[in-house]
Amino acid sequence: MKRNRWLDIAKGFFICSIVFSHSGNNTLHHYLFWFHVPAFFMIAGFLFKRIDNQHDLNIWTAKKIRRLLIPYVSFGLLILIVIQMQDYNLNEIPIYIQNLFIGGQFIGYHYGIFWFVTAFLITQILFAYLTTYIKSDVIIITIAAASYILAHIYSLSQPTIKIPWSIDTVLITFPYMVLGYYSKNIIDKIKMSYSVIAVFIIGIVVLLDRYNFIRYDLDLKVNLYNHLALDLIVPISCVVIILFISKKVENSYIGTVFEQFGKSSMSIMYTHVSIMIILKQHIELNVVLIATMSLLISFVIHILMKQFKITEFLFFGNINKKVKYEKQTRSA
Repeated sequence: MKRNRWLDIAKGFFICSIVFSHSGNNTLHHYLFWFHVPAFFMIAGFLFKRIDNQHDLNIWTAKKIRRLLIPYVSFGLLILIVIQMQDYNLNEIPIYIQNLFIGGQFIGYHYGIFWFVTAFLITQILFAYLTTYIKSDVIIITIAAASYILAHIYSLSQPTIKIPWSIDTVLITFPYMVLGYYSKNIIDKIKMSYSVIAVFIIGIVVLLDRYNFIRYDLDLKVNLYNHLALDLIVPISCVVIILFISKKVENSYIGTVFEQFGKSSMSIMYTHVSIMIILKQHIELNVVLIATMSLLISFVIHILMKQFKITEFLFFGNINKKVKYEKQTRSA
């Protein structure tokens, strides 16, 4: 399957949005949270290919688990080493490890973004199983709609119990993935008229929010989604705008830069928070500049980890295909 450059470019824009939303700038935090995480679930839906049988589903599931959970543990332990180099509190190590494996809202600060990975994994596996065994698109969409409504009822109840692996967040992430999956044809042939409408919608919502006619917030990690209409309209509109821009810059230098960020998105996701924390402790700079530096350092770390087979496995969950093939040849 040919890789769409413009989707990698879009992922680059979205991962940059995540980094800058964590910079400490309140304005960036408020507005970038409107769309950056939902966007990754929509793209996952767009890229998903329906699986026909249990055997292929088992292989696909094992691959997803390997590629998401091995890096989850590896990056988690790497960051724990970094924390210990700063704090030298060995008594806290068991607590960090325990919370890392429980995940979700049990972890924060250096591990603040780790909730995304487990929610991302569960959402994709759930979607894969449902689409394998339920052939009716109407039923899948109905389940997604029900999940979306339940998510908002759950959010309005203001839950105080923390759920391991952010499983409760799947109520909202699953509909976003379904949305991406059933928008393939629209996304693939996105038109300027769509982006113009999307810009108009976002402009109106920003003005209403800025002048306190409404207060719109969206934060999937803490189950903050309380506007049934806008929680669809706003992320969709933002994604449409970014996808359209990504297609337009596909063959430009800017496109190439963001494409590389997109291909490095998971590494940047894991490392940028810790790097930002360390930089803020040692450098007095504008928070946006700190965020920019953390983005670039995370990207360099990604490049370095791609250079060795052991780090390819530990931090990307990749198995060297050539070595695997040679082993199969010898055994035959």
